[in-house]
Amino acid sequence: MPVIKLNPGQELDIGTPAKFLSVINANGQFVIESPAFGKVAGKVGRQYVLENVGNVTFINPTDGILDIDYEIANIQIFGAGNGTVSIDNKPTIQRIEEAIQVEAQATVEDGKMRQIQPNVLAAINQQTIPAGAVRQFVPARDNTNRRVTIQVISEALTVLRIGADNTITQTQGAIVAGSLDAIGTAVLDTASAIWLRNTSDTDAIVTGMEEYRP
Repeated sequence: MPVIKLNPGQELDIGTPAKFLSVINANGQFVIESPAFGKVAGKVGRQYVLENVGNVTFINPTDGILDIDYEIANIQIFGAGNGTVSIDNKPTIQRIEEAIQVEAQATVEDGKMRQIQPNVLAAINQQTIPAGAVRQFVPARDNTNRRVTIQVISEALTVLRIGADNTITQTQGAIVAGSLDAIGTAVLDTASAIWLRNTSDTDAIVTGMEEYRP
């Protein structure tokens, strides 16, 4: 691959016997000129199609010395991305053609990220779930930042399974276990309903809280 050095204001003619001229590397901007197409900007990564163009002129319009690495070939070369993108000019978006839906759980205020907290805190009525029974603890609620806290406050240690419907079995779902002496707690961030199955031989007593944004 040829490398040329251009002094400030210098022009250099090169022959272009092949169809494609590729700029591999350069330490500054320059100009490529030909009677066939006039003057165009020369930049790293650009490839120029030289159909029936026998020679071009590299021009250094700057006050510094330019080193230009170029290649002339009869094949078109596509560059592979290396994870970086360089934008010389700040882009301006005139309008958005399609609607964008955003679900945000945080906001930016004065340059700082702040989590959007729930603003509703609702107590859930205490429930008694007989041994082996399944009960709905809370219904579904598709609200922002919805969180449900489950606490087991049975008189004796009881074990419950957590599920999304009444088909939950003795061996399915996450477990929350506890008693008044050792309260068991589970916290779920979910929009679905929450069902509990008492897998113990004694009654389970459960209570909790629900948080969300309307």
